[in-house]
Amino acid sequence: MNIKSKEAAAYFHETRGFERIMSGFIKRYRSLGRIGGSIRLETLTSNEKRVLEQVFRRSFSQKQSARINLLEFEESLCKTKFEGSVLMEILQAYHGSPILTHEEVKSIRLSARALFFSEIQKLCESPLAKKFMQAVLDKEKGTLRIHQLFEKDFHTLQKLLENVIKALNILPTQEFILMPFFASSVTGDPHAFDLDKEQGKLLLKAMYIVSDREVEPYTAEEKNELFEEFGITKDDIANYISVIGIDAFDSNGNQLLLSNVALNFPLKEVVKVSSVSSRFRKVAFVVENSGVFSRLCDSFAEKPVILCTQGQVKLAGLLFMNKLVENGYRLYYSGDFDPEGLQMAQRLKYRYKNNLIIWRYAYEDYNESKPSKPVEESRIAKLNSIEEEALIAIKESILNHRLAGYQEQIIHLYELDITKIIKLFKVNEAGHIFMI
Repeated sequence: MNIKSKEAAAYFHETRGFERIMSGFIKRYRSLGRIGGSIRLETLTSNEKRVLEQVFRRSFSQKQSARINLLEFEESLCKTKFEGSVLMEILQAYHGSPILTHEEVKSIRLSARALFFSEIQKLCESPLAKKFMQAVLDKEKGTLRIHQLFEKDFHTLQKLLENVIKALNILPTQEFILMPFFASSVTGDPHAFDLDKEQGKLLLKAMYIVSDREVEPYTAEEKNELFEEFGITKDDIANYISVIGIDAFDSNGNQLLLSNVALNFPLKEVVKVSSVSSRFRKVAFVVENSGVFSRLCDSFAEKPVILCTQGQVKLAGLLFMNKLVENGYRLYYSGDFDPEGLQMAQRLKYRYKNNLIIWRYAYEDYNESKPSKPVEESRIAKLNSIEEEALIAIKESILNHRLAGYQEQIIHLYELDITKIIKLFKVNEAGHIFMI
């Protein structure tokens, strides 16, 4: 850099009126990648008019705005005491550091991004972790937030991603683990993956991406269900299935369930079940509503196997039904005649296929339930996902009437069905224990 350029830069720094001019020139250079083009100054100040008159040797006193060509400005400097100065050098000295063009900044950021994610990728050991990072690199659906965090604060993102990768490297867990203990084992902080924190949201996002789900979990139940798919549960006590009609034993022969007693069977105990015994072999009835469950418990002296999901199916319910299906039981499922009830019936049918019969979901059953409660339009949209053939008639009925029906109104039909069905499955008084 020649001395004249340094002198000019120092003069422009010290003289009022050049601030917007120099800033405009720097901005223009960054945009074009070269010295050229022009800038426009609106509402000229008296100082700006004065310095422009000094450079261009013409009056600006009557002007309210001015368009300044960078090459003309450089040429005009040659007619001043700064003859021999170079505008590019002046701008560099004025700025105090190299001026990077937009293209150069973009190139540097792309290189930094590639290096950043390359280093994170080295931490990926498991197929799930590798799949997640590849999705991030490919900018697949669901990864936008990660790239936004990189732009905002890549140092923070680095720590978040390192912990998420650590988690994915050991998922799914061999045995179910409570979230605070899992988070503590990965990060040392039992609350690290709480969903009100960025790190918890990022882990949930990663699980969604590697799970190949078409729809991202939205409700608390859907988020918990996704965590549970990977072996993590928020609560193994409040997570339960209501049960009657079956004996259950752990691997040491200790009894966990009594067939004649209705109990809320928590996840903590469900995972211990090794064998089961029931009076009515190979059949279990699953209902959604606790009131219906209670009534059915009282309806039979000899208790059939009845389960109650208490609304949306929790992990404990899924695991217990898994054990029954694995042991050859056929499930009869019935729920409410509303969008959420149909969605749950469909999910269970897709999960258990021929091992589950959708029970009392005919058009006549909907009418018998005396539907009267209006269904909000926001909930009606959930019916778009219903494709299971056995549910189409109910779906169309709800769409037509905009009314929901509930299980309590057809309790007598459940009682009749169970009476008929259990006659086909009754075994001897002693029952029989089946190994899971």
